[in-house]
Amino acid sequence: MYFWRIDKLKGQLQQGVLPQKEQFQYFLGMSVLAALATAPISTANNYDWISWGVMVPITVLGVTYWYRCNSADRGVRFFERAASISFVVTVRLLVLLALPALLIYFLVLEFFFEISLETTLADVMLFTILQGVLLWRIGDHIKQVARGGVA
Repeated sequence: MYFWRIDKLKGQLQQGVLPQKEQFQYFLGMSVLAALATAPISTANNYDWISWGVMVPITVLGVTYWYRCNSADRGVRFFERAASISFVVTVRLLVLLALPALLIYFLVLEFFFEISLETTLADVMLFTILQGVLLWRIGDHIKQVARGGVA
């Protein structure tokens, strides 16, 4: 894996010899950098930091799970599978699960509790569950493709 020498990386990509393990490492690295970039700003409360602190390791575990679902080192085309499947599953999850769940969540808060503008423990739990479901479903679809059982 290269951290600075892009010419060698480009050469491997042009020759089509970038190993699956390195594709996984690059994808995981980008996922971790993206997760780190979402660190709460200075006006965050403790639950914002807890949410971020939970999101980073769940992201690492989720991407590692995808890699294993793709047969790890024996797998092929990890990056294209992970990127394309995660996009479609994320869109589907937003429409079919996240938006309805958030609507219900905020309706319950509106009618039975006081809505807080700050992150709460309930917010952290809801988003952690949604992230876990998302990562699991993406892995499940990657596994189906890797095993040839597309249905």
